[in-house]
Amino acid sequence: MKRIFSLLAACGLLTAGCSHLAGPDYERPDAPVASAWTSPANTNELASLRTDWWAEFGDTELTSLIELALTNNFDLRVAAGRVERARALASVADSRRLPTLGINAGASFELQDSGSGPSQSSESYQLGAGVNWEIDIWGKLAKGALAAEAEIEASGADWRATYLQIASEVARQYFRLRQLDELMRIYDLYIADSERILGIYVARAEESLISRDVVLRQRAELRRLERERQELARDRQTVQNGIAALLGQPAGTLEIPPADLRGRVAAVEIPAGLPSDLLERRPDILAAEYRVLAAYNLAGQARLDRLPSIALTGNAGSVSGSFGDLLNQWALGGGPVISIPLFDPGKKAQVKVREADLEIASDQYRSTVVRAFQEVENTLINLSSRAGQLDKSGEALDDLRKANAINQAKFEEGLLSQLEVLESQRSLLQSEQVSLDLFARRLSDMVVLYKALGGGWMKETMTEVK
Repeated sequence: MKRIFSLLAACGLLTAGCSHLAGPDYERPDAPVASAWTSPANTNELASLRTDWWAEFGDTELTSLIELALTNNFDLRVAAGRVERARALASVADSRRLPTLGINAGASFELQDSGSGPSQSSESYQLGAGVNWEIDIWGKLAKGALAAEAEIEASGADWRATYLQIASEVARQYFRLRQLDELMRIYDLYIADSERILGIYVARAEESLISRDVVLRQRAELRRLERERQELARDRQTVQNGIAALLGQPAGTLEIPPADLRGRVAAVEIPAGLPSDLLERRPDILAAEYRVLAAYNLAGQARLDRLPSIALTGNAGSVSGSFGDLLNQWALGGGPVISIPLFDPGKKAQVKVREADLEIASDQYRSTVVRAFQEVENTLINLSSRAGQLDKSGEALDDLRKANAINQAKFEEGLLSQLEVLESQRSLLQSEQVSLDLFARRLSDMVVLYKALGGGWMKETMTEVK
């Protein structure tokens, strides 16, 4: 026993001298980050993170759909399953630091034929137990456990990223659905107006006031509007099926009553003082950094694996020709087992593999950070541009509505040609579509901003706009 303690003491002295083999202390990889946003920013605590950011749009139907998706979506369940798998693997890694105990038992029987006399029989019983425990003097096994813990955190961040992605996708699909609803309602108005104009042309043609070709052109215009309206209905059904899939439901089983987008969903303004702690908020960045940490620990473990290893073994056993005497005859043994890798090219190659994995993980982290800042900046640019476009589109729509009212009066008096009537209606319909599309795009951009920043923010943490 004294020899064992002496050996452990000597190894303890070597540990201090060999600790540098595990590598330098972990530091977050350097990555280019933005010093400021296009919109004014301030630093907020993580406590200000609002997970139910979709409530800002003020639509109870949207909230209900997102909550259903977050409960039933299969991709989110897969992500949760991966977290549990990472925890199980961490338990495996941690178990390697504990002693192992094994028990074996057996019996053998032999019958010998002496030739001249009766046969002789013999029996033998064995019972043994063994204990093996590798002493983690260099911290090699601890490195593996730390890598597994980092992977748990990375998997948890992946789950949060999936959570954000699903909520964002439901919101964007929902806005598209409501946009189609409102656009179909607009088309219904124009179809009704086109039918009214067609009736007037038919009456005038019957009185020989206009030629038949005017009626045919107006009827063709009506059919065009009806065809485009049918295409909108088809698009709506496919979008609704897409939402059903996000909710974990088969296509065709979800029915969402129609409603206007602008009459149901509130526009969210960009607040001043956007959170600047992007690296601590975005789950994909957190996942990437945790995987750097896991790769760092695995690289350290591979380096330490080239050092000598010491295992304490113990065994006890009994062999007896009588089962009744088996437990009365025991022999004990054991001691340290030292393994010194003098030449192992496989372990040397493993170090290179782990170091390459670390470099890859670090570059993936840097790439994720750069893309994150790009996504935020581009979204802020889009939102700023959409605001100006919406203003201009609204002004143009007001002018065209007034012009169309004047043209309608002229048409009733027979002072407007068919070409002028068609041009007036088509221009107004196009302007209606543009205005609605810009509003829907702005809502989608806000969803992208929430996702890009890792979630929403509490209003009391934002800087008031002066």
